[in-house]
Amino acid sequence: MLRRAYLTIAAIALTLVSHSAVVGDEPLVLKKHAKPVMAVAYSPDGKTLASSDDDGVILLWDTATWKTRAEMSMKAKIVRCVAWSGDSKMLITGDKLKNAQLWNAETGKPLGNPFNQVRSVWVVALSKDGKRVATGGNGGAIRIWDVETRKLLGVYQAHEGFLNSLAFSANGKLLVSAGGLAVVRIYHLDKIQGEGYVAMKGSKAAFSADGKVLAGVHLSKIVFADGGKILVSSHFSVTVRDMVTGKDRCTFEAVKKGGNNSHAIAVNADGSLIAISIDQIVQLFDGKTGRHITELRGNTTGVSALSFSPDGKKFASGGGATIHVWDVPAK
Repeated sequence: MLRRAYLTIAAIALTLVSHSAVVGDEPLVLKKHAKPVMAVAYSPDGKTLASSDDDGVILLWDTATWKTRAEMSMKAKIVRCVAWSGDSKMLITGDKLKNAQLWNAETGKPLGNPFNQVRSVWVVALSKDGKRVATGGNGGAIRIWDVETRKLLGVYQAHEGFLNSLAFSANGKLLVSAGGLAVVRIYHLDKIQGEGYVAMKGSKAAFSADGKVLAGVHLSKIVFADGGKILVSSHFSVTVRDMVTGKDRCTFEAVKKGGNNSHAIAVNADGSLIAISIDQIVQLFDGKTGRHITELRGNTTGVSALSFSPDGKKFASGGGATIHVWDVPAK
């Protein structure tokens, strides 16, 4: 049976899962991807973890067994982003070849033709009701699409250069983006035009699942030694905002000695925990006070993606060709 040129789909019965020790801070390590993981995302019902890599492979992991139950493959060699609908029945991916593809999460089959972004798709978002899709690329513009008709509803002229983050609020009334010039922008979806407004500094940003908390992170300082030959430390500034009151809850700094400046951010369901990765280390902070809780070391390469489970008991980190699933420690 012939398949579309831009994708192949295969059901997967076997997977390689390395179970680390179940005590202490040791994570569960998932080894199925052959190339670096670009994105991880828990489904809203918590039953599935989606992951994608830079070889165009998307995996759906059953979180009860940690076996993969579906594998999807895009022709593009890089699938940078994954997002879910609110009912966990659909997910969307974005790839290097300008395609944003909707998928049936139960079967792993594509839902209709892809949304054709003008440039490579770096970020995608799917509204909670599954009626709208937002896509962004390295041109800085954000496009809003109607899922049923596949029509383009409008374009925000958002950032200079590129986008790193994109998300709908829980009520579907707002869209948030982060990217070029290290700014986080917010858009009111009742009028799809213009450039929104700057909410805070941030090269990456994330909403809590209830939409009440928004957090942004950006590189604020790099400390060198020996005439700039040695990287001593990287400092990332984090802002946590209460979206109900419009006031900042807290600001704090995440710091790592040495390494590189790859980073990611995730917020748990109620905004009480913030996860920040810098290089291969994940740090957890209290989302109300900014207090540093702990740091988790397990990834051997830079962490590119983070995602909390809906119940807040676990979170996943993707780095290199592996995914680490951690138990969230007590505050």
